[in-house]
Amino acid sequence: MVTADCHRCWWRARAWLARQPPELLVLRLLLLVLTVSCIPTRFPSLYYEYIPAERLTAELLPPPRPADGQPPLCAPPSPLPAEFPVDQSPATDSEVVALAVGAPVNCTPYHRVAVVVPYRARADQLRIFLRHMHPFLRAQRLDYSIYVVEQTFRFPFNRGKLLNIGVAEAVAAFRRRLRYTMLEHRHETPSEDRIHLLREARQRAALDGLNSLRYTVLAREDRRTHHWIRVEV
Repeated sequence: MVTADCHRCWWRARAWLARQPPELLVLRLLLLVLTVSCIPTRFPSLYYEYIPAERLTAELLPPPRPADGQPPLCAPPSPLPAEFPVDQSPATDSEVVALAVGAPVNCTPYHRVAVVVPYRARADQLRIFLRHMHPFLRAQRLDYSIYVVEQTFRFPFNRGKLLNIGVAEAVAAFRRRLRYTMLEHRHETPSEDRIHLLREARQRAALDGLNSLRYTVLAREDRRTHHWIRVEV
């Protein structure tokens, strides 16, 4: 039944197109091109760079040369297992501290990595996350830092802005050019204001979220397991 309905719709569409003057079809095509050009955020895959997972390692910045007196570059790590199981049982602070080793000491890592975590009032989940991520990153012989960016309760939680704040803080700390990518995450329930946001997309398209970033750092602390930054957005 579904196939028959599709065939009927296809033939009706062909008959309708055959009755339209060529000028009208060209006009409709131009309108579609203008829509894509004027509202880039409506079609992000056409405007924003996307790195497939299989090319991510190749796209990283070249490794630094060890300076005089530094140990040689680390040997490439062994391939990680297809699944890196996550222990979701409660974690303690002492457990996390024991796993937080940081950069290798007997060789120079190939890459420096900053992991940005948008955060607010999830202490138990944060400990579980840190307990998992430290061994995961250490197994890859990385010089890594974890930035936990905590937002106050004054405004609704703004995950995207906290990610941008973390990138800005990491760039300032690393003092070098960074490559940015985002881990895949579950999509949330569509916002009730999405139609209003789409209407304002053209004004926001000129803002990249970093050069226009405004925030206030209320507290900052370099903890043994991560860098903690509390901000007002």
